[in-house]
This record gives sequence, C-alpha cells and structure tokens, in this order.
Amino acid sequence: MERNQNVKRLYWWGLVGLMPNFGLIAGIILLWKGIVKYKDRTLIFIGSACIAFTFIFWLFITKMIEESPVFNDANVEFAKNNLNSSVKSIEFYKYKFGEYPEKLQQAREKTEFTWDPFLKGNQKMGDLQYQRSKDKYILFSVGVDGIPNTADDIFPTITKGDTIKFGLIKSNSY
Repeated sequence: MERNQNVKRLYWWGLVGLMPNFGLIAGIILLWKGIVKYKDRTLIFIGSACIAFTFIFWLFITKMIEESPVFNDANVEFAKNNLNSSVKSIEFYKYKFGEYPEKLQQAREKTEFTWDPFLKGNQKMGDLQYQRSKDKYILFSVGVDGIPNTADDIFPTITKGDTIKFGLIKSNSY
C-alpha cells in the first residue's frame, strides 16, 4: 500500500516535465524509477513524455528562430562578409599564381569562412557557389530560399573605389 502511494506521488512530478530542461532531468529520474525501482508503466510513460516534451520544445524553438526575419538578416550579412572576403582571397590567389583557383578552398585563408549559411536542412552545409571560367569567375550565396540561381541569390559587393580589375561576374551566364 505504501509503495503504491509513493508511486502515485511521483506521478505529480510529471508536471515538472512542462518546464523544458528541468523536465528532461525529471523525466530521466521518473523513467529510471519506473523501470528499475517500481516497475510501473504509468511512471515510465510520464518519464518518457517529460523527455519527449523537452526535445520537441527545443526543436520547435530552433525552427522558429531559424525562420525568423532577424536570423535571416544576420545570415545575409554573414554571407555578404564571406563573399567579400572570398573575392579578396580569390584575387590575391590570381595575383600570386597567375590564374583563378579551380576550387574556392584553394584561395581560402585559414581564418576565412567560405561556407554558405543558407545551405541547411535537407541540404548539406556547403561552401559558397564558385565556378571558374578562364579569366572570370562566379561567386555567390544561394540566399534565403537555399536554391542557387534564383532572384534572392547574394553576390559580393565591389565598391567604385576598388581600382583592381576583378574577374568577378555577377550572373551565371558566361
């Protein structure tokens, strides 16, 4: 009888499962007690639900943040910085070796990022889009939609004050 009351008191600890992170800890404890100590199916279910709720909560929050306009704006700025820095590295590579690199990684400095923040989800995290053609090259980010060669693609910014002749083409037709 006392054992039954102890188990029923533990059921109420399942409410802690509604608080992410704390619920994960409570869920692990309840699951363990349900399996090992009391062998109670309801306790096992409550513990499992607490654990599942925490994971579902954080998946939902992460998805919301990734799709927020603020997050997308930050990724656009990050992509622009990566692109502009990569143009400098590519042009320096040409100056040093007399031709543009076959692959973007050849021109990359150790501290430089060349990955595209918009390649995610079903796609593998990948580098910026780069393609060389003799003395010209294309370099861009796939943009918010994650699909190359669409209207939202992001290209490097070259200012009028730049005096070096660049081989950068801002479209994929050459």
